[in-house]
Amino acid sequence: MPRLTKTEKEEFVTNLRGYLADRDFLLADCCGLSVADLTSLRKQLNKVQARLQVVKNRLLLKAMNEQEQSSFGQYLVGPTALVIGDTDLSDYLRVLHKFAKNHDDLPTLKSAFYKGTALDSKSVKEMANLPSREVLLGRVVCALNSPMSGLVYCLSGVTKKLLIVLNRISQNKESQSNEGGNNE
Repeated sequence: MPRLTKTEKEEFVTNLRGYLADRDFLLADCCGLSVADLTSLRKQLNKVQARLQVVKNRLLLKAMNEQEQSSFGQYLVGPTALVIGDTDLSDYLRVLHKFAKNHDDLPTLKSAFYKGTALDSKSVKEMANLPSREVLLGRVVCALNSPMSGLVYCLSGVTKKLLIVLNRISQNKESQSNEGGNNE
């Protein structure tokens, strides 16, 4: 970030505060990534409607303190990249996690702010390993549907057996009536 005047810094903090107001975000350390890798990461994040911006810790803390997010002070050490997007945090968290696997665990995830809660790096990594929201919802639907499917299958088996028994009784009566009709 180039040198900013005091008014530019105040404007940046105001804009950042407004941008952070209703969004989840990640804090990462991008030290060790080349410019090409950082550009590649930004392109991948753009695909999931997220962006990465390296910010000055002091300005970020100033924006956060006014939003009562001061619990991030401990994570604002060294270079900090702010990753923020318009989609669910897990979407761009997965992009970062996948990118880090291919680039010697860089960027390093410092922390996240998710649904009003500050998460430490351990929680962020655990969250990155979770399946997507759609997959989890699909699993819930399958789990809810499974007992009903089993019940329907069980009940249909009972009615099928009942129909087979009734059909055999009907065949037996027909064969008895045919035998009785032939004897006369």
